[in-house]
Amino acid sequence: MGLQALYPTLPLRDGDIRLLTILPDEWTADIYCKISVVSLSDTPEYVALSYVWGETFQDGTLYINGYEQRIGRSLETALRYYRRAGWSMPLWADAVCIDQEDVAERSSQVSIMDRIYSSAATVFVVLGAGIDLAANDYFAKVKELHKFRFCVYGQRYFEAVSPPAWDESNSERSLDDDKKSSILFSFLERAVTFKINEHLSTAPQWGGTFEGSEESQYPWQTLIQTFEEFTRESWWDRVWTLQESVVGSSPIFIYRTTAVPWAMIKEAALTVRAHITDCCGSYLANDAPPRYASAVKLLLAHVDNIEKTRQIYAKLRHGIKTDQLVLTSLFPKQDFEGSVAVEIAGNLDSYLLYRYLCMHNRRDATDARDKVYALLSLIKLGNSPSFIYPDYGKGLEDVYITAARMIIQESGSLDLLSAAGRLRNDKLPSWVPDWSIRNEFNEDETQINALLMYDATLGTKAAVKFPENNNTLLEVEGIVLDDVAILGYTVSEGSTDEEMWQTIFHWMQLAHSHSPNTKWVDFCRTICTDLSIWPGDQVFRRMGPLTKEMIQSLMPWRNPISGRFTKDVPPEDLIQSSVEQMQTWFSVWHTLMGWQAQRGMRSAAPSPTLTDSLKITTSLKRFVISSKGYIGLVPYNSEKGDEIVFFKGCRFPCVARLVPGSDTKMKRLRVIGPCYIDGFMDGQIVAHAIKHEGDEKGNWDMMIVC
Repeated sequence: MGLQALYPTLPLRDGDIRLLTILPDEWTADIYCKISVVSLSDTPEYVALSYVWGETFQDGTLYINGYEQRIGRSLETALRYYRRAGWSMPLWADAVCIDQEDVAERSSQVSIMDRIYSSAATVFVVLGAGIDLAANDYFAKVKELHKFRFCVYGQRYFEAVSPPAWDESNSERSLDDDKKSSILFSFLERAVTFKINEHLSTAPQWGGTFEGSEESQYPWQTLIQTFEEFTRESWWDRVWTLQESVVGSSPIFIYRTTAVPWAMIKEAALTVRAHITDCCGSYLANDAPPRYASAVKLLLAHVDNIEKTRQIYAKLRHGIKTDQLVLTSLFPKQDFEGSVAVEIAGNLDSYLLYRYLCMHNRRDATDARDKVYALLSLIKLGNSPSFIYPDYGKGLEDVYITAARMIIQESGSLDLLSAAGRLRNDKLPSWVPDWSIRNEFNEDETQINALLMYDATLGTKAAVKFPENNNTLLEVEGIVLDDVAILGYTVSEGSTDEEMWQTIFHWMQLAHSHSPNTKWVDFCRTICTDLSIWPGDQVFRRMGPLTKEMIQSLMPWRNPISGRFTKDVPPEDLIQSSVEQMQTWFSVWHTLMGWQAQRGMRSAAPSPTLTDSLKITTSLKRFVISSKGYIGLVPYNSEKGDEIVFFKGCRFPCVARLVPGSDTKMKRLRVIGPCYIDGFMDGQIVAHAIKHEGDEKGNWDMMIVC
């Protein structure tokens, strides 16, 4: 009798979970356990497990209530670690404590996942054994770990439970140190308290780390290799592990032969980031071995991704619905002197879900429906249920369409059209993002966040209808500004610096020929999308208008050609004679507008270079000139004849394409993606519509988005 026969004898009622009691034994012995049912209402004491399923390899073995059960390799390894920890508390592990074949039970248990992990004494995170899961001799290598001493680092950071005992059944046996684990975690433990003269560059000179070691220098290459392997473990990239590490209390991380609390990893990352900001940034960017620099950056990205979400969740868990810190954590920081109010038209949890879907899109899931369902525990306000119920009876397309509809309804916003334009799947309606796509474009989230800085429809709330007989359609109100007439070349993601500047030069020539009213500053502002961006800190500032008086009041600027200081204003003519001259004048205008954007900031992290900044704003974009001469940047897959549309409740305009055979009474459109149109990003479309239509409210037409 296996688990499928056991489950009916252990039925779950509302609030019930199953727990495993692992029987003690040696590291290499088979794993035996008992399974039972408890109610969360009775506040049972248990530990929740976090690991990567590794569904491809299901040749592990577990004996439950005396019966053999096949499980994944990673789960069997995680259970060995837990048994070795010496704790007597029962364990919750999703793969066996939930009947994965029972759709109703799976849906019900996922809906209370926040209770399961937040009620646990701690979360036992098994990052990995440092062994290739696909290796033919995987289990033999895992069992070989019994030759090493298991160690605990960061003892003072343990909170909820005592550190793992890592007891040996034969204490007389002499054990070796696992050098790879010792080197890595000694480095991280030391990083927590970096002294003023200790930097990321000084690690090779720290000296040996082991007593009696023949190595006179720090084992530098071993640290780099282990650090790289540690930061590239698949646990960091899974969406369920995010939920488990955020909701759970005081997670304990297990890697190779080491246990370390999350608090120590977090503190090490914070100290390293401070050193990069103050003194180690140049070393990491220019002189550090690439693998070392990559591992450091990956660790900081992993910690930021989890810790930012943990902080937001901690506030929401206590029912803080309108806390300004929560809102500014979700939205791009503007960093003005005073507090910045973030307007929320709808419910905060719907904004949370959309922001988390964007923030954590690159995390993976075995079941693509979990790209949505795994985040639901993170958006609950206080004890309120989430506005979406996980239902594994629905197919993937239905789940994504339902999620998009609910986000629009609850938030009163169409901002998710920015994600729909980037995460496109022709099997889905054009207004629905395909969250299963892991877009490798590194600046995706930056571009999506940047769009939240505009107010193209003056804070209007989305006026939408969902036809009952067709869930793929969205009825919206919108205004068509113009159609696409001229398109420039595309700046591809892999463009070199030279190729990008050549493309911008081509755009400038198009604007000069087809948009005679466009001035040089208008063109520059358009290519920058009117933003100064500090992508590392997610700080975005609008450049604002510049007049001759404002430029002269800032400072006398230096003529980059003659080197002389002058009060003269750079030329406004759009055309420049060469790419080099265009770059020169572009840098002048960019600097001046950047100063304008920085006015009032308390502090500014080092901004990217002009070229790097333009890579963010122009990548996968094309320059556009509309039939009426408006200029802007549009998605790379835009075509002549596409329409520039402002949808009510959307902070930015979109490029949309008329569906062939559309009813003349109500347009049918497919959204191509978000765009930037110079002079229309701050509500000017409303005044424009009133002016041209004579209607005090403007001419908002009903349209169908397919």
